[in-house]
Amino acid sequence: MNDNTLVVVILLIALALTLAGTALMRRWRLSLRPLRAFGTLPTLVDEAIESDRTVHVSFGHAGVGAETTLTAVVGAEALQAMTERAAIGDRSPWSR
Repeated sequence: MNDNTLVVVILLIALALTLAGTALMRRWRLSLRPLRAFGTLPTLVDEAIESDRTVHVSFGHAGVGAETTLTAVVGAEALQAMTERAAIGDRSPWSR
């Protein structure tokens, strides 16, 4: 088997896996429940900036590289969204 044939075979396998994955995702809809706390956080950050108060946020003790990796990633994403929102103000609501 030469290199060109190997590349074509790998591409065909990748295409087949992509099509199979797409078909499975259409069949099984992933439904996530909304968390009111994550929806409320941007409003709380806005109010803290408006009233010149600090904000304390704790996402627990989740760590990367264990069973809690997904929780840590979600916490980091929520913190990034709040930080981007807080960057609009001229003072930091995180600490004084």
